[in-house]
Amino acid sequence: MNAYFRFGPHVKEARARRQPIVALETVVVAFGLPRPANLSIVSKILQPLVEPGALC
Repeated sequence: MNAYFRFGPHVKEARARRQPIVALETVVVAFGLPRPANLSIVSKILQPLVEPGALC
């Protein structure tokens, strides 16, 4: 850990396993798109990342 980041247990575990970790900016999805379209878009964004094993 460093002075800028605190990693939760799931991120620490992924780092230890050298698993890909992806941080997504979700403000546009959360506040800029109407429901339920925003949930559909999040699913489409995450699917190609999560399927091969990335932690999102």
